[in-house]
Amino acid sequence: MFANSEPVRGFEEGALQMCFADLRQCLLIQNLLEGLKKVHSRCALLILGRVREADKKKNIFSALKKNQRDKKKLVETVLKLLRQLTSNSD
Repeated sequence: MFANSEPVRGFEEGALQMCFADLRQCLLIQNLLEGLKKVHSRCALLILGRVREADKKKNIFSALKKNQRDKKKLVETVLKLLRQLTSNSD
């Protein structure tokens, strides 16, 4: 509406409207990408949480194995980072 309200000296007819149309598309794409980041982060958080719970139920003695401890530590670190990412984006 603003772009159509008054002509601007030095601009061809319709040029200002095209600038605002491009700007609007950029903003819509940016909002879409931000939404997708949240969705993907939340999905990853859910999946890793379920992996962690399954590992806990799987074998009580797995905590004694070094590679299992390393895997558990990595999952916990990634979960922590994903929680921070999702809480910062809300």
